[in-house]
Amino acid sequence: MSTGVNCTVLVDGQRAADGSPGDNLLDPIVLDDLTVTWGRSDTMSQPPPDTCSFTVMDQLGGQAFMATYVTGHRIDIMATGLTYPDPTVPTFQNGGFETALVTWAPTAGTATRSTARFHGGAYALAVKPAGNAGSVLLGPGEFQPPGTNPGAWDAIPTTANGQTWAASLAVRLPAGAVATVRGVLFTGPYAASAQRTSVAQTVVGTGAWQTVTGQYLVQRDFAWVGLEVTLDPTGPTWDEMPPALTWNAVDPTLTWDDLGTLYIDDVSVTAPAGALGRSVLVFAGRITDLSAAWDDSTDSPVVQVTASGFTADLDNRTVGDEPWTVETVDARAHRILTLAGLPIDIDIDTSIDTLLLSYRDVDAQGATGLLQQIATSVDGVLWPAVHQTLGAYLRLEDPSLRASLLKLHEDAGTIVIVQADPSSGIDLSACVVLRDPVTWLQSVSDVVTRVAVGWKVQGVDDTGLPMITDATVQQVDGPLEVLYGTRRVSVSTELQAAEDATEVAARILARTSPADWRAEGLTIDDEDVLPDEAGVAMMLNLLDGTSRIGAPVVLNDLPGWSPGGTVAGVYLEGGTYRFVGGRWVLELLVSAAAGLGQSAQWDQLGPTWTWNQWEPSLTWNDLRGVAAP
Repeated sequence: MSTGVNCTVLVDGQRAADGSPGDNLLDPIVLDDLTVTWGRSDTMSQPPPDTCSFTVMDQLGGQAFMATYVTGHRIDIMATGLTYPDPTVPTFQNGGFETALVTWAPTAGTATRSTARFHGGAYALAVKPAGNAGSVLLGPGEFQPPGTNPGAWDAIPTTANGQTWAASLAVRLPAGAVATVRGVLFTGPYAASAQRTSVAQTVVGTGAWQTVTGQYLVQRDFAWVGLEVTLDPTGPTWDEMPPALTWNAVDPTLTWDDLGTLYIDDVSVTAPAGALGRSVLVFAGRITDLSAAWDDSTDSPVVQVTASGFTADLDNRTVGDEPWTVETVDARAHRILTLAGLPIDIDIDTSIDTLLLSYRDVDAQGATGLLQQIATSVDGVLWPAVHQTLGAYLRLEDPSLRASLLKLHEDAGTIVIVQADPSSGIDLSACVVLRDPVTWLQSVSDVVTRVAVGWKVQGVDDTGLPMITDATVQQVDGPLEVLYGTRRVSVSTELQAAEDATEVAARILARTSPADWRAEGLTIDDEDVLPDEAGVAMMLNLLDGTSRIGAPVVLNDLPGWSPGGTVAGVYLEGGTYRFVGGRWVLELLVSAAAGLGQSAQWDQLGPTWTWNQWEPSLTWNDLRGVAAP
């Protein structure tokens, strides 16, 4: 068995020969031993640059490899798998507009959910042009702010060149108004990525609901299918109304709004039967080292290629500037990237982007190091992320926003913390994990009983110039110190408020104080994964340089002897990925579920719960990252 998820090497955007059908047999060929290493091994450090290595055989026995493999050339590693979505299931997530998920983007007007008119359900989309014409884009998923969250639609099927997709929608136009419906291909989860097709249908309004259907031939791979509806003109003018029409002859259900509003409902786009491809970017970087040697077994030169991720290049960009005033995380991060002068963007979680950082007299330092200092200051993680749509970009993650892998549960009247169900993350059965390398560890060296966080008090010196004074806040887990003694961690930050430093200390203590078991040696061999829809999706989600970041993973079907129980939640922090023997073998680095993820809110707790029902050993920090029941 195998999902068949393959591996493709791109050198400066061009596919490298790897022995696939159609390759020129005289080209230097990538051999079957590629390795990608990414992420971090613990929850306190920042991820170093990703690395990639592979070998190339020069079959001519000469120097042909020198034309392609040169230090500084860009290397991209892609993985592609085939999925078989049900062609009867629509790919639109909010086709009836029954939820507030914003899957539309108007131009020259407004578009809002409305209960005034609907075809099915209780809502429709009301589109009001600003003048005589207006249009609205309809996407399969929620539109994202430009340049952020490129993986938002990764679970939605994409196209393959030459396929024909089907679409339908219900529209209600003013009598005499004209609407045009055409297919749209999106290359990312952004309204600006829309590429309109030439095929369109025209609908003349009758004042009643009409159903429009269409077939769209697509001529590109890995795009999402959507629709665009244009209303032009919006309806009849006064002098176009029948002269003999009287007020009491007008449909009594008609409103003034209806005379200039297009209503859309029950949008459906379906994929054709058969296989659809999904491609993910596993690595993006540049060649840093080449080593060529003669290989007797192949009777040809073999070249070892080593590449580093883009953050290595970013850290070579020295940043020096006038002193920085107090500013937000978002402002400082973008300032550093602007000064670095590379086309690299950063996506920052909104929970930490407005935190204020101290005045700083910056000296000449590497850009990556400066950005990592910001991440450490707010207890975030600066990930080198890669995605097929955006390419390489930075992701400043707030780990407290991850999906919770622990939840509250009432057991025989006592409120305890238990593992979440498999739907909380990537569902990974122990049946596909190689058993021999798996080790469960519990060590006092993992435990921290007190955390000290340094912050900067803002002030001025005798001459009126800005001055900072170092200060420290501390969080202590007293009961834990009784068991293990004092085990201290100290973190230096650029925060300028004591309350922010206190929150960072509490977050660090929450995830480092529990003496939980943790798993090491989780290895997945694609040869053991079922080649069904779920198996392909799991492999691609683990490989994808965006969706793998901090991904929640639920290990189930564990043997009864496992210290963590038969179900255990972990977060993916890194790994070593090898493509060998025509398949992927993934060695995962994971962290325990405690202290990470979103926490339950007060109004989500059981309304009948009382204080004396809680397990007495639970502390406030234990509840961080624990979801509602």
